[in-house]
Amino acid sequence: MLYHFELQMAGVILLSAMLAGGIAMWYRRRREAALSEGDVPDGVEDP
Repeated sequence: MLYHFELQMAGVILLSAMLAGGIAMWYRRRREAALSEGDVPDGVEDP
């Protein structure tokens, strides 16, 4: 049986994983949109 502390730690791990995944998806979508418009942001090279 999980207790309060273990549930909090599981929540922290899940929250941080979802935040990291959301930021990665947002960045990828933003980069794809910039590449399709031909406007490449600084520091990003064409693959």
